[in-house]
Amino acid sequence: MIRVTRRTSRIVLVVTCIIIVLVIAAGAVLITSRITKPDRASEQTGITAAQQDQRMGMARETTEGQRAAIITGTARQRAEERFGTTLTDEELPDCLKEKMTVSQATACARRITQAVKEKHDREEAAKQAEEQRKAEEAARAKAEQDAASQEANEEQQPPVNQPEGNQTNPEPAPVQQEPVNHATVRTCYAGQGKPQSECAWAINLGGLVKTTYDGGPGETLIDYAAHNNEGGAWILDVKVGDEVIIDGEHYRATKLRDFAFNEVDPDPIMLQTCLPGGERARFVTLERA
Repeated sequence: MIRVTRRTSRIVLVVTCIIIVLVIAAGAVLITSRITKPDRASEQTGITAAQQDQRMGMARETTEGQRAAIITGTARQRAEERFGTTLTDEELPDCLKEKMTVSQATACARRITQAVKEKHDREEAAKQAEEQRKAEEAARAKAEQDAASQEANEEQQPPVNQPEGNQTNPEPAPVQQEPVNHATVRTCYAGQGKPQSECAWAINLGGLVKTTYDGGPGETLIDYAAHNNEGGAWILDVKVGDEVIIDGEHYRATKLRDFAFNEVDPDPIMLQTCLPGGERARFVTLERA
């Protein structure tokens, strides 16, 4: 009875050891398969870890590029709807690129909005200049028509009999002409810290233009300018002491100077037009009367 018990115990012990060995072997096989599984998957698909990282990076770049395109496209659409002006692809700022970050796209969107606004301003200025030109042509045509009608009426009137003897009619006193009120066709602000030349585009459209620009800390300078062949010829006739009326404001001419455009020392209020030849200009210093 005792021998049977001891033999049974030995058998149980051996079986237990075998089971422990099998469990350890199975665990080792499982761990090995898990370690080698990604390598086998990579071998089957032919994609390395570096290639996977590269693909993930390209996906991130594609997503950011799409967001950048949405930002710039939306900015262009909103600006064109707001100002009623459309930019061509050639007129778009050079900040647009195929690959942009979101911050670059945001900065470029501001430039696109500014480009649309500037084109709108140019179109409005050109429209105003054309309306001013048509109004001046209509006024000249009416004046010529009135003069022709008056001349025809004078020719139809009977001659006036001159009195006998040496009697003569007194000459009428000369009529003093009132100064002409010169109206500006547009205004232009050069911008903070920028020179008056920033408004050259507005002057080139024709007519008398009021430009304002910074002359220093807290100082704003005014310059009335027109090309002499586009509404500014009368400026060459202004003399020192003459009264000049612009937009209803009364000024007195106090100084005349002829300089190149970049040589003049500006005064608070000036009136200018180019001299024949176009290389120099007449600058008239004005003071409020």
